[in-house]
Amino acid sequence: MLDRAGQSKRTVQDEAVHVMKLALPVDPLLPEALRKELERLAKLSDNALWKAAKTVVSDAVNERLEDLIFKCREEALTEAEKKEQQCLLDECDRVMLVRAEAAVLLKGRGFDISSLGPKQ
Repeated sequence: MLDRAGQSKRTVQDEAVHVMKLALPVDPLLPEALRKELERLAKLSDNALWKAAKTVVSDAVNERLEDLIFKCREEALTEAEKKEQQCLLDECDRVMLVRAEAAVLLKGRGFDISSLGPKQ
């Protein structure tokens, strides 16, 4: 990312936003509900966008996903557990996409989104 930013004469944050924009066009492969959720973000207030950009997966989802990962290392998951694991992964993906799209929108509105990045 750092090399790309230097080559394009953009900051690392600007390059990250650029990459996210390329990765987040309205994709017909996304479930309809998720596409609509991402589209609705553009109508949110700045404060609501900041909240969306800081959303995290719940501890319960993280802990259950971790349990399933550990179990999978020891033994095969049941079909029900595989479905549950996929649902949990889908939720993690949803949160990541909402955060990314909210960050892109905030950047487009002129905000400094560097506080959303990894802690130094």
